[in-house]
Amino acid sequence: MITINNKKYLIIILSLLILISASNLTIQAKDNNYIEGTKAYYNNPALMKADNNIEINIYGQAAVANNAINIKYLNQHIDESKKTEILDNIGKKELILTGRGQQGFDIRYKNFTFFTGLSEAGLIAIPKDAIEIVLKGNEIGREYSLDGAVGAGAVYLD
Repeated sequence: MITINNKKYLIIILSLLILISASNLTIQAKDNNYIEGTKAYYNNPALMKADNNIEINIYGQAAVANNAINIKYLNQHIDESKKTEILDNIGKKELILTGRGQQGFDIRYKNFTFFTGLSEAGLIAIPKDAIEIVLKGNEIGREYSLDGAVGAGAVYLD
């Protein structure tokens, strides 16, 4: 049974929900209006402006990551203690390097847009013994194992 007090709370709650929903829709509509030019193609092509200007965009990005070599080692002389520290960070496994990239080109004239892009990704696993050879050199008479060395990559056109 709904009492007068419960009705007041229900009306207040429903009013707040309507107000929040309406403000959220207003914000979304406002954000969509700012998407123009070649970027509009990815959201709503109808928002592309039909002016007589030519717009050309060239963009690119890249990212590289690994599981053991900290950024603090970059642009420094790496002494024996730091080399040992890097090898300890690798542990008993291998050094994993990953990379991703994306490049693109867009050209727009009036409501016509041409765009193309290139995306790539890669992964390389380098055994700890190979990293030890690079950092400390090889010892005469010692056997090194390169088991676990693997690499994979993919490149595709957008």
